[in-house]
Amino acid sequence: MTDRSTPPAVRRLGRLSLTKPEDIVLDNGLTLHLFCGGDTDAARLSLQAAGGRLDGISDYVAPMTVEMLREGSHRHNGMDVAERIDFNGAWLTANAMMHRTAYELSAVTRNYRRLLPLFIDTYTDPAFDIKPFEAIHRKRLSDLDVNLTKVSFLANNAVTAMIAGADNPAARGADRQSLAAITRETLADFHSETIDARGVHAFLSGRLDDKTIEATVKALSYIPTSDHYSDPRSYVSYTPSHPATITVDRPGSMQSAVALAIPVIGREHPDYIALRMAVIALGGYFGSRLMLNIREDKGYTYGISAALVGTVEGGYVLISAQCDNRYTLPLIDEIKKELAAMTTTPLSDDELTNLRLNLESTLATTLDSPFTQAEYYSTCLNLNIPTDYFDRQQDALESLSADGITEISRRYLAPDQARIAIAGDLTKIK
Repeated sequence: MTDRSTPPAVRRLGRLSLTKPEDIVLDNGLTLHLFCGGDTDAARLSLQAAGGRLDGISDYVAPMTVEMLREGSHRHNGMDVAERIDFNGAWLTANAMMHRTAYELSAVTRNYRRLLPLFIDTYTDPAFDIKPFEAIHRKRLSDLDVNLTKVSFLANNAVTAMIAGADNPAARGADRQSLAAITRETLADFHSETIDARGVHAFLSGRLDDKTIEATVKALSYIPTSDHYSDPRSYVSYTPSHPATITVDRPGSMQSAVALAIPVIGREHPDYIALRMAVIALGGYFGSRLMLNIREDKGYTYGISAALVGTVEGGYVLISAQCDNRYTLPLIDEIKKELAAMTTTPLSDDELTNLRLNLESTLATTLDSPFTQAEYYSTCLNLNIPTDYFDRQQDALESLSADGITEISRRYLAPDQARIAIAGDLTKIK
């Protein structure tokens, strides 16, 4: 009988190996990345085109454009697409990132090849019919109206503007006027600007055989290319405002939200990975310092998080929490104390062990399946992350030390560099 009174021993995972994809460049200029493996009889094709949320006239142009692809083409209306996808036990996923859009087909392998022509047809020749457009447009407006009542949305939106700069496209997320002005012609124009094989990277993952790969290559060859194509992406570097605290009034709110951000280095900097480890120790998992102090000890909030946000435009540390109005200012004080403590008080042996195990296990999840590996490489593509980033993280793990975390925190986590946004009922915030 298993002895359940004694916990199993915890051991290190050792050096992990991430398999590189097989890349195929098609005659039309499209790049196909292959991730073969696993024991699940399924395949996923993700088409990721250059041009995302920050490249349209509004943050909502790219996500609405790729969402409309599921609503049918000139040859297959939305009902036909939905019925065929559902009948074959498959699903379509649409997503817009900062500078790319993703349109995905997932299906069991035996049905994947059958659905490929339909999938490519909706991608290359969408109809942008008025009725589904109006439904999607109404929902987007409704969702934004709801978000504008949420203190967490208001605080994060405000602090992003402080980090990016008021005129930066990254700061315009809550612009209802520009969302209301979008027409189906707006979406069709954005699609025609971004649908070019030379700007598309395709990620095919799953349990793949030669027939599946050959069928995919053939289908992708129908994605057009143009002599007049130009990359629609535009990168605008962040221009942070001076450190300050701003407030956003939300009368009647029972809680307030705090978003604190510190501009730091970008992903290309050699200190970036070490800084990410320090930020995780600060507030990146349940046993982090912010959680143990502000949630467990003080009881100010149910949850608080810290993350290092790295984009092509720049990097920043973001700390977010919600709390009862009367705890708002004490919560900010405690955040600043923990930031200062990161620069002066080294991690204990237990903290260092927990941090290392968290980082190792997170890395290991990348290897779970060909699907997670494809997602990792697509993230590297979208954020211009070097392909050796996985190995560099392991190198940093091997040299992880309490003194190293303190030193990197001293360089970048100065509390006096914080930009703070508070959203809530300003008459009740204390």
